Amino acid sequence: MKRILIYAAPFSYGPTGKALSLASHLKDYYDIDFAGYDTSRELIALDALSTSKKHEPLPLESLDDKRLSSYSIIISCSDLGLALKARRLGIKSVMFDSVFWWRSPKIEDILSIDAYITQDFLGVDQAIDSLGNKPYNLHKVGAVFRKSIDRVEKTSNRTKKILINYGGIESPYIRVPINSKYPFIITDMLSPLFKAKSDVEFVVTGRHHVMEALASEYKHHYNVRFKTLEHNAFLSCIGSSDLVITTPGIETFYETVYLGKSSVLLLPHNSTQYLQLLALIDAGIESPICHYGYYGGDCTYKRSLDESEEVRDVIEKLNSLYSSQKSLSNYLENLYELINNRLTSCDVYELRKQQYLTEIGTTGGQSVGEIIDRLIC
Repeated sequence: MKRILIYAAPFSYGPTGKALSLASHLKDYYDIDFAGYDTSRELIALDALSTSKKHEPLPLESLDDKRLSSYSIIISCSDLGLALKARRLGIKSVMFDSVFWWRSPKIEDILSIDAYITQDFLGVDQAIDSLGNKPYNLHKVGAVFRKSIDRVEKTSNRTKKILINYGGIESPYIRVPINSKYPFIITDMLSPLFKAKSDVEFVVTGRHHVMEALASEYKHHYNVRFKTLEHNAFLSCIGSSDLVITTPGIETFYETVYLGKSSVLLLPHNSTQYLQLLALIDAGIESPICHYGYYGGDCTYKRSLDESEEVRDVIEKLNSLYSSQKSLSNYLENLYELINNRLTSCDVYELRKQQYLTEIGTTGGQSVGEIIDRLIC
């Protein structure tokens, strides 16, 4: 059986969830190994056995030339550097990019690897058009889901349940609580609901050390549980929830819509989330009350900065809103109203979310599998 290495970059949990979803479409035909670092290594370690024969993902530092050369193909989720390195070693390589709309690479880099795959999102077509002639090896696919997602039960429990998802939260530019208190600030904003909705079960998910800290702080709320969930369990939790309140990362957004659950998108805490949420609002797919710009102040996105400074700028917007009594009060009033409404009914934005996902397609995982099959034969 031919061997495939799948690497997920440590940008929250997005690339990791995508790596695990891709592996679910390949595991029956290939021997899959994972590699990861920091947030990606943590999540893969919880879930690797469902798609790989190995208990632990390989550490990033172990990927020397000799080890890389033992694979038939290398798939890199959100790290172009590894894909280019593999190709220089003569190994077939694939780049999977969920943020092509944000910063598309140089056309010569796209052409330097065997397949460059981008998951569809608002702005992807424009980014492809800006390249001029579309590279022969550039593939746009629909939303990628776990192969088993249709087996997830989508029935709600007798007790109402709200899932609050923070994802992996951290990245090379964000360390909690060193330079970001995002999960603590947002939980503080949402905490009045824990008492006001004492008959509702709340499940809060995110990175392990953050969940431990929050569990200690809110231990007196009997109806709130803080967990780090492996990917299958996370999908099941979405399926059994009446409402999903989540950071505006595109992967959880797609999964929630696919499973037919209403969602409320929280304020963004990094640069891609900032622009993703803005794109959804501009397209009429989410309410404008979910973004910083609705509450005044300077909400211009400073695109000219490097990524670390862009992230810092987004975190400062959160801190500014949280410290302004007027802005915070307005946001919370709108947020609570949106939560209450979507917990009981489906508004126009929820309908548009479903329509949008139908338009871009939901068979991205199958499409990627076909591309890999052609490359590896």
